[in-house]
Amino acid sequence: MDIVLNGALGKMGRMVLDACKLKGDRVVAIIERKGHPQIFSMVETQWGALKLLDDAKDVQVHADVGIDFSSPDGAVEFCEAMASLGTPVVSGTTGLSKAHLERMMLASQKVAILWTPNASFGVSCLREVVSLLASILPADYDCEIVEVHHRHKKDAPSGTAMMLAEVVANARGVKVRTGRNATMDQRGGDVFVHALRGGEVVGEHTVLFLGETDRIEVKHTALSRQAFAIGALELARKIVQKPAGFYTIKDLFPGIVR
Repeated sequence: MDIVLNGALGKMGRMVLDACKLKGDRVVAIIERKGHPQIFSMVETQWGALKLLDDAKDVQVHADVGIDFSSPDGAVEFCEAMASLGTPVVSGTTGLSKAHLERMMLASQKVAILWTPNASFGVSCLREVVSLLASILPADYDCEIVEVHHRHKKDAPSGTAMMLAEVVANARGVKVRTGRNATMDQRGGDVFVHALRGGEVVGEHTVLFLGETDRIEVKHTALSRQAFAIGALELARKIVQKPAGFYTIKDLFPGIVR
């Protein structure tokens, strides 16, 4: 695939560059935020020097798909620009608001856009297991979700943790609540999400179902950001085959992800 990469010089962007070389794909255009110190400079890549752009509308080469790991505003602007060019998108940017998602959905009327808070296939499997447990365990098994990430992560709780919490909440007909303090009411069956930040932890998500006589813990630990980069490429191979519309991972793997 020929790829336009947004957030190309960030941690995830660099991982995608490496993953493309590993998987035989090619990045044909690179984009970063406005004000980035290297904007408009020539950046050496595995496919030669590419000019670093600050607006996807300036892309003048053909691409099969756009991949985005940037910021909420940057992700939406990228999706809108790619839609105007007729290029589908996979976005792994987290921290999006309802307004951001609404703009993405509007852009998806022109092209296929997949948004996921976590591109790892392992997390998709975790979601499946959590969905199953939430649907079969008695309601008196309390559910708590703990996520740990590096100190630089801007959003909290993580998009993945909130996605897992929504899976449980929807299965049980309860609410999602973040954190806990002494003034809170009794849990009342709600799903509680807790965020920890420190060091350089790539990402850990633990879902606990706590009963009176036993407990079940399901955990996913990302050992490298490469898992997200490779996952994004695999999702891109699928999204390029889809008609215009807004997609999540469960739309692409209906037999695997609930």
